[in-house]
Amino acid sequence: MGTDNHYLHSMFCRTAALLVALLLSGTAYAQETEAPAYQKLEQQVINIFTNSCARAGCHAGSAAQQGMNLTKEKFFGHTVNAPSRERPSLDLVEPGRPDSSYLFMKVSGHKDIVGVQMPLTGKLNEDEVSSIKQWIEQLPQSKKLASSREREVVKYALPFNGWTTINTPTNRMVDEGLWLFQVSHRFSPKITSGYDQLYGLDGGANILLSMGYALSDETLVNLGRSRINGTVTGQIKHRFLRQTLSETMPVSLAGHLTVNWASTAAPEDRYQSRFFTYTGQVSVTRELWDGLGVTVVPGVTFNPNMETDGEDPMITLGLGGRYRFWRNMAVIGEWNPILSGYTSNRILGNFNRFDSWGTGVEIAVGGHVFQIFLTNSFGITPNQYLQGGDLDIRNESLRLGFSIYRTLNL
Repeated sequence: MGTDNHYLHSMFCRTAALLVALLLSGTAYAQETEAPAYQKLEQQVINIFTNSCARAGCHAGSAAQQGMNLTKEKFFGHTVNAPSRERPSLDLVEPGRPDSSYLFMKVSGHKDIVGVQMPLTGKLNEDEVSSIKQWIEQLPQSKKLASSREREVVKYALPFNGWTTINTPTNRMVDEGLWLFQVSHRFSPKITSGYDQLYGLDGGANILLSMGYALSDETLVNLGRSRINGTVTGQIKHRFLRQTLSETMPVSLAGHLTVNWASTAAPEDRYQSRFFTYTGQVSVTRELWDGLGVTVVPGVTFNPNMETDGEDPMITLGLGGRYRFWRNMAVIGEWNPILSGYTSNRILGNFNRFDSWGTGVEIAVGGHVFQIFLTNSFGITPNQYLQGGDLDIRNESLRLGFSIYRTLNL
């Protein structure tokens, strides 16, 4: 009898050990199969963001819209448990709860979103939307989730989409290694010139073509040429401070140094010192709330008027603003009063008698920014527009202008 009990006890232990081993191996197998399945799903989401969202000027780079970078390296920290700017009460991605995740609401076109369904380049198909939903549902399984809670992702404000309000520089930069192309027009005729001059579109224009290169995310060098006196303009721009969405840094601050050379003012002796103008500006910029940005730009210009010798430096104070009123469209405006150092001057025979100003509309799509506006100034380079404008709005005297900016990866 004792032998039988011993045998039964032995069989029981072996059976229990076998069951435990099978249970453990099944759990391990489930974990091994679940992990690759989640990784595959996450890779699908990365591909969706890469193809439709993570583009220069949209949700990529140092100037990502809404402070949300959806590139492969940064999308997780910028979305998971991160508050939405449009609906601060909702996180962009709430793990396990896609219906409460504002990112999913935006791509699925939920009725409670602010603005329009994303992406702007075209709605995602049903499979892509479903992949994002499944990814959010399965997020609690992700090993990244715990580590992402241990660090705070710094997000930056984007008060201005353009690199200028109209003429006045903003704090926007270009990601390191990218190029910035600009073409700007200021039409000479007034908009009141009538049909014979197509309300200001037929006639001469001051044209600026320029190309810039980003030495780093914070430093941009630029070289261009304006039609007036063949003005060659070289500029270096450096951003010292950058506003964060968390308000740890409340403003952005950038410095701008510009050398302008009137290269065709006197072709027989174009290298005279009087044909060189030097301008220093500091732009202090703040996004007051999502879609509304303001900037204050004090500046000083040395040798502002090549027709006058020994004049005092000209002190100016640029004021600018941008308000996004619908989707990717915004109202822009600026005013550049001269505080001291004004000397009477002229551009193409017209005397500048008024502080320069302008207002218009801006459209931003990705790394492409288009501005169309009304202005009283014919100038584009700092030594031109800071000296003032020749048209008086009281006489309905304004001219049309436009600027196009495009970031390039050459």
